[in-house]
Amino acid sequence: MKGLPLRWKLALLITLISGVNLTLALAGLYFQDLFEFRSDVQRRLEATRRAVVEKVTPLLQPESPALIELSLQALDNEPQVVAAGVYAADNRLLARYTKPNSSEVIPSAGGLNEVFSSTSRSVMFAPILKGGRQIGTLYLKAGMSAADQGRFSNLLRSSVIVFLLSALIALAVGFRLQEGITGPITHLVDAARQITERRDYTVRVTQAAAGEIAELIASFNLMLGTVEARTAEIEGAREKLHAANLQLEEANRTLEARVEERTRELANAVKAADEANKAKSAFLAKMSHELRTPLNAIIGYSEILQEDANDEGNKATADDLDKILSAARYLLGLINDVLDISKIEAGKMELYIETFDVKKLIHEVAVTVQPLVGKKGNQLKVECAPELGDMQADSTKVRQMLLNLLSNASKFTEKGTITLAILSDPDGQHVLMKVSDTGIGMTPDQLKKLFKAFSQADASTTSKFGGTGLGLAISRQFARMMGGEITVESTVGVGTTFTVRMPLQVQDLSRRLVPIDPEKVPQNTIPPFKPAPAEPAADRTPYDVLLVEDDPPTRDMMSRTLEREGWKVRSAANGQLAIQVLEQVLPAAVVLDLKMPIMNGFQFMDVVQSRAEWSHLPIFVFTSMDITQELRERLGTRAAGIFQKGNFSREELIQRVNQTVQGHLTAGKNKQS
Repeated sequence: MKGLPLRWKLALLITLISGVNLTLALAGLYFQDLFEFRSDVQRRLEATRRAVVEKVTPLLQPESPALIELSLQALDNEPQVVAAGVYAADNRLLARYTKPNSSEVIPSAGGLNEVFSSTSRSVMFAPILKGGRQIGTLYLKAGMSAADQGRFSNLLRSSVIVFLLSALIALAVGFRLQEGITGPITHLVDAARQITERRDYTVRVTQAAAGEIAELIASFNLMLGTVEARTAEIEGAREKLHAANLQLEEANRTLEARVEERTRELANAVKAADEANKAKSAFLAKMSHELRTPLNAIIGYSEILQEDANDEGNKATADDLDKILSAARYLLGLINDVLDISKIEAGKMELYIETFDVKKLIHEVAVTVQPLVGKKGNQLKVECAPELGDMQADSTKVRQMLLNLLSNASKFTEKGTITLAILSDPDGQHVLMKVSDTGIGMTPDQLKKLFKAFSQADASTTSKFGGTGLGLAISRQFARMMGGEITVESTVGVGTTFTVRMPLQVQDLSRRLVPIDPEKVPQNTIPPFKPAPAEPAADRTPYDVLLVEDDPPTRDMMSRTLEREGWKVRSAANGQLAIQVLEQVLPAAVVLDLKMPIMNGFQFMDVVQSRAEWSHLPIFVFTSMDITQELRERLGTRAAGIFQKGNFSREELIQRVNQTVQGHLTAGKNKQS
């Protein structure tokens, strides 16, 4: 069926429907005739029953079987009766009758009144009553007569003939009628096949039908018209696109040449910029060493000479030396600021995260800035909340921020009060550091450019108070690197308040922020020192401090600084000479430079750590190198402290060395006792 054409399917469908309808009609006729036949048999059987009952009822009184059978012989004239029987009241068979040449069996009496066993025969049990009392039972069995059989045969034959003729007529009519229905559909299919195979959208289907099929053909033709128009547009667009592609390919070839040329230029520019950046970094590193080292010597010698002048009462010389100190420190601060801002701009500024006591840091800042505050007759007031504890941040940069803010406040305040207040933020996660002054204050316009590099409030402020304008810019960058911020409030003629809001625990905010393992990096605390494993030889002089420095002025200045504190100092110009000194004496501490000829500081520390009798020595690194995370990790626990030349507190160095040496000597005495 699936492979047949539509017209054959439609013809077969019409034939099938006609056949089904005809079959149902013939079946209805047959069953109606059968019902009428049975009703007729029932009527005739009922008439026969009444006639037989009338004849046999008188004969049942004396119970005369012979007479009863004689009476039953009259049933030969009833063609529909094939068997009969008369039963007594006790169900004894008194008489019987069967149609000649039949094999009927007379059954026993039952309690059924009427039963149809099949469509061709019926059975009846009828009671024989007399005076309201049953005196017997009559059994009759009807069958189909020859006439009835002929009637049904003729009916069946006629039905088959009618069915076949009707089927042929329906098939012919269906095949004839389907042409008007399937013809247009066939034309549609042929047209669709032709369009699919040839891509010819000019084909149209002839309008040869009416009704829904006509609408379908009209819609199909309209759709073909639309597709033809769109196809023409697409072909036109394809031609234009091809032309545009050709132009684009030509433009691409030209563009590739231009891009290649620009890429070469850019690569050359990047290479030049990289070389310039490397040159800048090399220059800054060189200047860091070349400028900080002599400035450190100038500052050191000036401090020593100033102390001598004060001790001798030579006030004029002391004042001159104070001016030299101020100029040298200003120049050193300027160099440090330029280096810091260059690192920040290059993204190379690192954080060194450590845990420190906030109160101790504030105390150190106050001690350091006190001389600067007192120069203009100002008073420093420190307010520190009692609940403050430890803070996890870069203590060096926190200290530098506070020193910058306090220095700025001292510069613009005269005979006033500068307040450093440390408070806990209400959220419990931050600390507030406020630096307030009673100085000249600033206008809103001045505040807008306050944190810009190399910028101050205005030209008059720069000429009157000096400065580079880098301190505040660097301080804000430091605060933001650690997840904090600096804000400012100011009123002209009243004063200014800077507020630093910092997290108590600085997290990794950038790739430059590297968490520090406190077990690997020395903290700002004096580590415990082991006593010497063996007593010094009797012929060895117990020098207390070994100074290893290749720069003669710096070496001489540091020696005099330590000797003024009462310590014996032995000097060496490089690591190799320092090893020779250790072979002769066993100091309590070593102050070591890192960049030296012949044997540098790292090599010297390696040798010291390899010798058991020297491995306990506390070594203080004193270097012009930038104190970076990489440097701290490289030094590890071998360094008891790290100080940068030109950027350290002489008092802090003396205090650290003093505490270390005292601890070393105390441990040695305890061992002797």
